[in-house]
Amino acid sequence: MKVIQWYTGSMGAIQVELLRRDRKHDLVGVVAYSPDKVGLDAGEVTGIGAIGLPIVDAEAGLAIDSDVVLMNGNTLQPDLVDRILRSGKNVITISGAYEMTGEPEYAQLEAAAQAGGVTLTGGGNMPGLLNDVLPLFMSGYTSNVTRIWTRERNCHADYRSRTTMAMFYGHPMPLPEQVEAMIGSSSRTGIYYQSAKICAKAFGLELSDFRLTNYEVAPAPEDFTMPGTGVFVAKGTVAASRYEFTGFVDGQPWHTVEMEFTARLGLGPQWRSSMDESEFFVAVDGDPPLRVTWGCGGLLNLIRLNAARMINLIEPTVAAPPGCRSILELPCGAAGVLAGKATAPTRNMATMRGGWEFAI
Repeated sequence: MKVIQWYTGSMGAIQVELLRRDRKHDLVGVVAYSPDKVGLDAGEVTGIGAIGLPIVDAEAGLAIDSDVVLMNGNTLQPDLVDRILRSGKNVITISGAYEMTGEPEYAQLEAAAQAGGVTLTGGGNMPGLLNDVLPLFMSGYTSNVTRIWTRERNCHADYRSRTTMAMFYGHPMPLPEQVEAMIGSSSRTGIYYQSAKICAKAFGLELSDFRLTNYEVAPAPEDFTMPGTGVFVAKGTVAASRYEFTGFVDGQPWHTVEMEFTARLGLGPQWRSSMDESEFFVAVDGDPPLRVTWGCGGLLNLIRLNAARMINLIEPTVAAPPGCRSILELPCGAAGVLAGKATAPTRNMATMRGGWEFAI
C-alpha cells in the first residue's frame, strides 16, 4: 500500500519511523502543517536520519499517487478531508470520523468518499479502543448489559506539543458559576458522542441525550514549568481538569466517558499521584459485571499506540466499501502488520513498570 503521512507532530514522527520499516506499506509522501518544514528531509525532521523523501505542502500532497492518508492534527478539517477523499485516497484520522452519521460534516464527507470510491474512518485509543472497541469486546462475554463506563487518567508533563498543552494548562481557574453553567450542557457532536453512539448502535439502541455530567479543575500549588514543552503554569492557575460525558438511553445513564488530565503528578488525593497507576479503566455492567484496568506506561507510549493503530487499520480501511465507516464495519482488532523479532523476556511482565497491565 502507498501511504502518505499527513502532519509531522509527535505521532507523525512515529508513523514515519514505523512505515519506513514496514515491508507491507510504502511511504510515498509526508505533508507538514508548518511551511518551515516543506522541502526538508522527512527523516531528518522526524529524527530517524535522512530517508531521501522531502516534506511537501498540502497541494503537493494531494497530487501524490497513494492508497491512503494517515491524517493527524487537533481537529477534523472537513474541507481538506473532502479534497483528499475526492482525489481517490482513503483517509484514517486521529481527529474524528469514528462514527460520522449525524455529524454536521457527514453529508459532505460521505459524498466525497463516494465520489472518490474510498473510505474515511477514525483510529486511535480514545475513541478507537478505550471507549468503544474494548467495552464492546468485553460485552461479548456477558449478558444484559445496562451500563458502560470508561476512564482515562493521564499526566501531560512530558507531552511535546506546546500548542496543545497551552490550551489545557495555565489558564485562570473558572468561577463556580461558570462550572455550574457547563455541567448539564448537551452535545450531539464530537468524538466522545461518536464513541457512545457506536456502542449504542452495537446494541440496537439510540441515545436520548448526551451531555457533560461533571467538570472539575485543580489549581497549581506553586509555579512550575512542564518539562516536555516548557509551558509555564503559575500558582493558582489550572493544573488539572476532569471531564465526564454521559450518553443516555431512555433517560437513563448508559455510556460514560471520564477524562482526567494533569500537568504534573501529586496535585491532591483525588488526582493521579504516580506513574505506576494504570491510566485506563473500563466497566461493563452486565451478568456477570466485568472490569478491566490497563496501562501502556505513560503518555508517550499512548502516542505510539495511536500511531500503530492507524497503520494497522490501513488494509481493512482500503478493503472496506466506500463511505464513512466505523469500527462496527471494520475489524475491531487484528494482528499488527508491524511485526518485530521474538526475544527472550528480560523483566517480570507481571510487575514491570511501563508495560501492559491487565486486572480482570
